[in-house]
Amino acid sequence: MKLIPFITLLLSFLLLAACGNQSTMSQNVESTLKNLAVQYIEAEYKGDKELLMKVTGEEAKKAVEEDQLNIFKDQHLDHIVDTKIEKISDNEYSLVVTVSSSPKENEQPTNYTENLTMTKYNEEWLITKVTREQ
Repeated sequence: MKLIPFITLLLSFLLLAACGNQSTMSQNVESTLKNLAVQYIEAEYKGDKELLMKVTGEEAKKAVEEDQLNIFKDQHLDHIVDTKIEKISDNEYSLVVTVSSSPKENEQPTNYTENLTMTKYNEEWLITKVTREQ
């Protein structure tokens, strides 16, 4: 009978530890996805097609292959204003990234959003869909 409180306490501790590990894993995934979004957006403005091909898949890769990202060629990236992450499933996340950019470096920047869908393939995250809103 004296073992029941001990077992209950032990199980509670193990449950808390498991929840803590899930939280850490979730934070690691979110950090990875934010870094990937930054790499992608910076590569858009630099015209780094090699990096864009490496970090994209599906519809997003098709846009790179078809040179649809030339619209960024004459633009200046000011900074990334904000990033919001929504978990769709264990293998898919949606990121809404607010970006500040301008036609030239010393001109007034404006904000727009890039909606990125990121999907996990074989332990690797890829940007699979991108839409933009002014």
